[in-house]
Amino acid sequence: MWYRFDQDTREIVCAALVTRLLLVAYCILCSELLPDHVADAQFFAPHLFGPQDDFASETTHSTNHYTSDSIDEGSASEDRWQARILRPFTRWDAAHFLRIADEGYGLDEPSHAFFPTWPHLIRAVCTRLFGANGNFGFVREESLVLTAVVLSNVFFIGAALGLLHLSRRVLGSRRAAVRSTLLFCCNPAGVFMTTAYTENLFACATFWGLYFSAVAGRQVVPMRRRCGAMVSVAAWIASLVLLGIASATRSNGMVACVYTLWPLVTWFARYLSARSHRGSPVSDPSTGTTSTTWDAIIVVSTCIVTNAPRFLYDQYCYRKFCVRAVGDTNDAPEWCDEPVQRHTGSSSFRNLLSFRPSLYLHVQSAYWNVGFFTYWRWRQLPNILLALPIVTIAAFAAVKHFRHFWKRCMAHHKEFEETEPTAFDFVRAALTVVGSPSEWNDPRSRSPGVLPHAALPYCAVWILLTASTWCIINAQVVTRLVLASCPAVYWIMDHMWQNNRTTRRFVGTFVVVYNIVGPLLHCNFLPWT
Repeated sequence: MWYRFDQDTREIVCAALVTRLLLVAYCILCSELLPDHVADAQFFAPHLFGPQDDFASETTHSTNHYTSDSIDEGSASEDRWQARILRPFTRWDAAHFLRIADEGYGLDEPSHAFFPTWPHLIRAVCTRLFGANGNFGFVREESLVLTAVVLSNVFFIGAALGLLHLSRRVLGSRRAAVRSTLLFCCNPAGVFMTTAYTENLFACATFWGLYFSAVAGRQVVPMRRRCGAMVSVAAWIASLVLLGIASATRSNGMVACVYTLWPLVTWFARYLSARSHRGSPVSDPSTGTTSTTWDAIIVVSTCIVTNAPRFLYDQYCYRKFCVRAVGDTNDAPEWCDEPVQRHTGSSSFRNLLSFRPSLYLHVQSAYWNVGFFTYWRWRQLPNILLALPIVTIAAFAAVKHFRHFWKRCMAHHKEFEETEPTAFDFVRAALTVVGSPSEWNDPRSRSPGVLPHAALPYCAVWILLTASTWCIINAQVVTRLVLASCPAVYWIMDHMWQNNRTTRRFVGTFVVVYNIVGPLLHCNFLPWT
């Protein structure tokens, strides 16, 4: 077989299945025991999945796509057992994805903040299994929700396996990889990884894509050894496909190209260190030309593939709202900066590559208040505090790794120089530490919890992504965004769990409280997004 189910794999699959079943049951229980909150938000098929109590009279003020006119007058949502079970999985963003899967995008701008990969996958699988109008006792809308929930949880198991293999390769420790993946199986964003959100598809594609990218970068051998070269090329192609899918699912998939830059960064650091300090133990950077060329190919191809979906989606939106407005009775939207008459709808290559305004960025700014500290208002303080635990973990990792970096730089300088270090000496030592795994991984000074040299790009991306998103986007989504895209967060949480009683209590409380309170609020349409 191409994939071997060893003991660790079976353990992770069992853990993922058990946690999924428990969370699905808990979500249904929360929905049944507590009344639904009537939120001013999108509902999917409100005659089936809308709030039970006085829905028709309370939603007239909503900006929802579905209004009370689409429901029988004076009636609430239909009391079908299928709809009652599936109702908690249609809340908040899930309603947008399901409506796009059912009807397409339409002309409403807010729905275009959601990329098409996940809704189209739901529609394709649902049509294949249930037909165009539903089957097996499920109507069309119910079959869409059921398909989305099943697919999402299947992708969760795939993401867990991807994280397990990536952790093995990067950390070099089988037990640390298992412990980190078990934390993923019960991570605090569990409710979003149970319902019809994109988190599981994105995490599965990202973790496996990063794994294959690591395989491709570390399997470089002379081309005369055809078997090794074929492994590298196959892993490279697999990583491009998977990271492309991730980028077509969520916009933050574009940061995947940063991971592939690490081999070139270390090579460049070795090159500068060798030129500035001939006594450095760093190997000669002139060697390994084939490896460096191959790393450059991986970087360029990954950057192209991960940025292409967003570029093509912006082109689609621009043509849909701006170019096609020529000759129409409606004027082009305000976000179309240039006069629409300049664009004739030509499909020429030059017109395709020209810069266009982005509907995606416009929707994020106009409808979701995305911008540098634009979301930070006193009334949003509870939502900002929701992200505080994950930001605290990132700050813990940043401080720990910076202290180790500083210690290694000072130790390296003292090893070769007896004078007080100048700024140039520190830069030279820093280049040596960054470019040399042996310098960073020195067991004499590496304290517990400091990730190995190979894991540094994962840690850096995680810390920078956490800081930037907490300051720019809706702060409460930082938790699920980071937990679905950054493997390093689980490696640090594993260390915190193993470290001492204080950090263990912090991680345990974070996991338990968020997995109890999250479904309780989210499934009843209360703010927990």
